[in-house]
Amino acid sequence: MSATSPAPRAMREETEDQFDRTDSGASSRGAVAALAVILVVAAVLRLYNLGADSLWDNEILSLQRAKTPLSDVVEVLRAGTHPPLYSQGVLRPLFVVGQNEFVQRFPSAVFGVLAVAGVYVLGRRVFDVRVGLVASALLALLPLHVYYSREGRMYALLALLVTAWIASLLYARRKNTIGAWIVYAVLGASILYTHYYAGLTIAAVILVTGAAVLTGAVGPSVRRRWLAATGVIGVLFLPWLPSFLYQFENSSSNIPGRQPGDLPDIVSQFFTAFVAVSSPVRAIILGSLAVLAALLVLAAARMAQRAEHDLFPLLVMVAAVVGTVVLAVLVSVVEPILFVRYFAGILPIGCILLAAAAVRGRPRVLGWAAFGALAAVSVACVIPVVTDSWRPDFGAVTETVGAESSDDAIMLVIGNNQNDLALSGLDHYIGDRVPIQVVDTSVGDSAVPDAIAAQGADSDIWLLQHGSTPTLAVPEGFVATVDETYDTRFFERRFRMRLTLLEPVA
Repeated sequence: MSATSPAPRAMREETEDQFDRTDSGASSRGAVAALAVILVVAAVLRLYNLGADSLWDNEILSLQRAKTPLSDVVEVLRAGTHPPLYSQGVLRPLFVVGQNEFVQRFPSAVFGVLAVAGVYVLGRRVFDVRVGLVASALLALLPLHVYYSREGRMYALLALLVTAWIASLLYARRKNTIGAWIVYAVLGASILYTHYYAGLTIAAVILVTGAAVLTGAVGPSVRRRWLAATGVIGVLFLPWLPSFLYQFENSSSNIPGRQPGDLPDIVSQFFTAFVAVSSPVRAIILGSLAVLAALLVLAAARMAQRAEHDLFPLLVMVAAVVGTVVLAVLVSVVEPILFVRYFAGILPIGCILLAAAAVRGRPRVLGWAAFGALAAVSVACVIPVVTDSWRPDFGAVTETVGAESSDDAIMLVIGNNQNDLALSGLDHYIGDRVPIQVVDTSVGDSAVPDAIAAQGADSDIWLLQHGSTPTLAVPEGFVATVDETYDTRFFERRFRMRLTLLEPVA
């Protein structure tokens, strides 16, 4: 029987109960206990020291949009590159109770833990309890998902919404109630209002579902309601469509995405985040993924031959993951959009597929060996994701400047790559205390002395140097009363900041 042909009556009855079945007795209690442990681990990894790192520039952009007066919010959002749901629907209400690093990142941590629970529910309903538990355990430890669950941006919300949307599609197909299809439509529109990139995921899933509809794998009533609900997704997005088109035509980024040939490295980052690993480790990741993909295909073929399982949910999840990657690569040929963070939405579904390959794949030893290799890499990398600092330490700079600065001081920022420093982050922390001026060192060696001389003989001058070896000497006529060095990083890039206070010699 083909994957999209109408199922026999017995199979239809079994799969219609797929989203209602429950386990009883000791097995159910054991699963609940195991899930509780997984959720506790997920919460600890996402909440530990959550507010320690300074906000970085993209987090600050979200913060600024959330604090924009309502009268100006549409204009401000149109000037950016993102839809409004996260900044206006999540951060704006939250900031009523206060604003700091922990508060801004806390919703992402909650969304991350909820996604772990959602993966268990979806994996259990589509496959079985083992797949649900294994998938949720992997997502709980997955470095990239942990990272974005600790960042005050929309990516953890996106992962949760994609998981819920796919679950709602599968549920609505089985129950075919108006309420279920309304949930499907609202979640789909919410995804588009969270991040445009997820439109690729929606497109891939709609293509597969449409193929099932065209081949008669669903009844007329399901077909009509799916078409109507999918149309409602577009209708719900219409109010924002003019703003999206304006952003598309007018926005630009000075940080282009990676090339299609970098896709293996991007996929490896799912299991390493921004932790540096060797080429053999990346090879282990890619090899393990290839093994599990092959085992999943073979398992699906066996299920199709025996008619023991409805393959539509599996095809939808494969489309969500593989389809998103393929469409992203195709689009990136024209527009460089390959950023690893844009794939955050498909991480939970990918974990379900990997768990299904390990649990259902044959030979089992091969599947579990490949899955174990991915889990081992994830465990090794998730600890530094949680414990290391990944952004410039503007908090320490702010404390020093606040304690030592005079009213007429100015800060000169010196370095070859201002993107390393994330200047909007620096401005957020100390811009209201000390004016900031960036010194363009590319014009020549005289740039810094000229900038210092332009401040006048009586001014206190903060020098914030950044790079591999910030060693600018104290100029004549000044004395350094503060001289501190900070080893820091900006994602994968490690560098050093040197903060010096120059005071005129009396």
